[in-house]
Amino acid sequence: MLDGHRGAVIALRELPRRGETGLPARLIGAGERIQAGWKECAGAAGLKITVSAFAPSSEFSIDTDNPGARMTLFTREMLARGYLAGSRAYAMLTHTEAMIDRYLDNVAEVFGLLAIAVQAGDAEERLNGPVR
Repeated sequence: MLDGHRGAVIALRELPRRGETGLPARLIGAGERIQAGWKECAGAAGLKITVSAFAPSSEFSIDTDNPGARMTLFTREMLARGYLAGSRAYAMLTHTEAMIDRYLDNVAEVFGLLAIAVQAGDAEERLNGPVR
């Protein structure tokens, strides 16, 4: 039985030996998919966002007059759906297409709620708590 540290070191050593050379491309691909998904979800909801950063480490911001309240609402709503999520996403080797699809399905729902809050101007009232 290997402890966690030795197991991780052995796994990292074995990746090149086993021909795993596409890791950077896989991470970039996952990050680009998340970025494209954010843009698609925001467009469908009528929410204006800006997406930036290098694809494996992606980030978005909400283009409104009170982005702090909107991001806090996003985090709270995603947490209610089982995701500890904020404005950043870090692609990992363990992320599968199905996992990204489920995440983006939830993002689409939450972006829809955010668009309603932006239009109504009541994001802070919806929080029932402090802005982060």
